[in-house]
Amino acid sequence: MKIRFLQNYEEKACDGESYEERQVVDKSYRSAMHFINRNLAEEVVEAKAETKTSGKKAAQKSASKASEGGAEVEKNETAGE
Repeated sequence: MKIRFLQNYEEKACDGESYEERQVVDKSYRSAMHFINRNLAEEVVEAKAETKTSGKKAAQKSASKASEGGAEVEKNETAGE
């Protein structure tokens, strides 16, 4: 689990690792939760590139449908005259 430290921190364990503020590290779930529960770190959530792409495609698709829908209404109105 990736976490980002919110402040400088030095472990008190035998290896005494130290972390800088805003440093991102990959820790086991248990270790990550240790730091998160003590407000020393936060979980890093990575956004997927697919989300951005699909968002653009969805916007283009709905815009396309809207323009098609307008043409369809126009045809129906002319047919009724």
